[in-house]
Order: sequence, then C-alpha cells, then structure tokens
Amino acid sequence: MKAFLKNKILIICFLIFGIQTAFSQTFELAPKNSEMIVKGSSSLHDWEMKVGQMNGTVQLEIRENEILAIEELSFSVLANSLDGGKEGMNKDAYEALRADTYRTIDFEFENLNSATCTSGVCELQLQGFLTVAGTRQSVTVSLNALLSKEKITLSGKKSLKMTDFKVEPPRAFLGLIRAYDDVSVNFELVFSRK
Repeated sequence: MKAFLKNKILIICFLIFGIQTAFSQTFELAPKNSEMIVKGSSSLHDWEMKVGQMNGTVQLEIRENEILAIEELSFSVLANSLDGGKEGMNKDAYEALRADTYRTIDFEFENLNSATCTSGVCELQLQGFLTVAGTRQSVTVSLNALLSKEKITLSGKKSLKMTDFKVEPPRAFLGLIRAYDDVSVNFELVFSRK
C-alpha cells in the first residue's frame, strides 16, 4: 500500500511539474521567408535597400509558449547584398560600408532585458553588439516574437546613425545629393526549428 501511494504521489508530481518544464530549442534563419529593409532619406528623396543574403541562429528556453531566456542569438548580413535597385546607389553604399574589407554586418546577442508573453506572442527587449564596417557598438533592440511549433518570427524596427559606426553617409553628383545620417532597419525574420 505504501509503495502504491508513493508511486501515485510521484506520478502526480511528474504531471504537475513535468508539464511546465522549460526546454531549449534551436532555430535557424529561413532567408527565403525573411525580410530586412534599410530605410533612409537624402537631400533629394527617401531611399531603401533590401538585404539579399543573411543567416542566423536563435536558441531559446521556452515553457508553455513563453520565452524564458535567450541562450544564443546571432545574425549576419552580407554587406554587398544590400540592393537599392540602382547600380550607382549600390556602389556608393558598398564603398561607404567598406564592403570589400568588412564583408558582413553582424549582430551578437548579449542579454535579454525583458520579455512579456501572451498566447505565443512575446514583446522582447534585448541588448547586443552590432558590428558595421568594422566598428562594434552596443545596441538595445525592441522586437516582437511570434512562437509556433515549428518556427519563430522576430519582427521590429531599429533606428541607427551611420556615423556611430564610422560610416560616412554616401554622396552623389559631386556631393550635391547626400544621404542623411539616420537610418531605420525594418525586419521580419523567420527562424525554423533545427
């Protein structure tokens, strides 16, 4: 009788605590389903450049559709895959980014500042290091995370200044047209379960 009761208590404890166990999951970026656009303005007009090649990984600790922790998040963009639809614009951007020397733009996760989750949707604020044209800066990024069984979608917008990364805003037509320093990075990144 004692053994039966002991086993019953163990099973109940397992059901209560086992269901709520957090577990780590790794996801890899699905570039074909993802989008990142850099937007800015100039003395002539607004402009935007789409990212063509990117890769990344995210490893999360998840319990009941809630993100408890980010164990790893790394993201990389091939600098000369930015495309504004015009050859001259692309060339100016690659020169400003010194893309021949610094081939990638990289984000490396450091810390999860906050996570608020409701029904598989989380609002996250995280800290990390962004490296552009060889200059590494600490940045804070606010984003939304949509969780499902097989994927996670991270979306948001981050404002940056080119000069913070020692990137001189490009000029054209003998300096008559110049890009302004402020840019925004708009992203919707889909990561699939590894």
